[in-house]
Amino acid sequence: MLNEQDLTVVPQVCLFGVYCSDVYQTTFRKRRCQIPTYRYFDPTFDDKESVMGWVFKQKPENVKEYLWNHAEHEDEKYRIRALDVALKLDAAYIAVEEVDKSTQFRRVYAVVVLIRYERGDDLDFGTKWMSENAGPASSGCPERILDQLTDSENENANEWRMRCRHTLACRMPPVGTRVIFDRSISFQDGSDVCEFTIVSHARKKIAKSPDGRLYRINRSYWENNTWRAVGASI
Repeated sequence: MLNEQDLTVVPQVCLFGVYCSDVYQTTFRKRRCQIPTYRYFDPTFDDKESVMGWVFKQKPENVKEYLWNHAEHEDEKYRIRALDVALKLDAAYIAVEEVDKSTQFRRVYAVVVLIRYERGDDLDFGTKWMSENAGPASSGCPERILDQLTDSENENANEWRMRCRHTLACRMPPVGTRVIFDRSISFQDGSDVCEFTIVSHARKKIAKSPDGRLYRINRSYWENNTWRAVGASI
């Protein structure tokens, strides 16, 4: 239990029941809540604590359903709901629809939820919610989420969307795909090769040349040079 002397009233932001740091106050509606100076409970759950923006609780049976339901919010001014949730190992990307009840103005923006799993602890499931307006470092948002977002005037949000599009553009094709670079790559064995077949998705992508030789190609080379996929290799 929290003692009354451990609590202080400070301005915070409430996003879907999760109290976020002051950096997001320009993005979401401001509320006031009682929180401990260094650690606090979110009143929504009695088994959840937060440290440095992370909220920990017992892992829900269905993580995607939990995130989806947690994105639902409605008050006298706004109606907020999740349109789509893309769940990955260490993050989730949510397309959130917000409707102003008085004007019926509708916008769809992205929310990024960082996810952490802790072993050997009752509070084994951690989340950190943030708006795209904060310019999250995680930029693995799927295309289906990005395509649902409405236009934004926020510079950080637009820069984050561009990074996500760039990540998608640099995404490796499936193993077995034949790719052709616009320029030949010079290797230490003296060969110049522009056509490869993807045979592994290791940190340094392993590709096979038409004559059967294997090469490791750094991810940065894939990102900074033009190539195209021409279908599966026979």
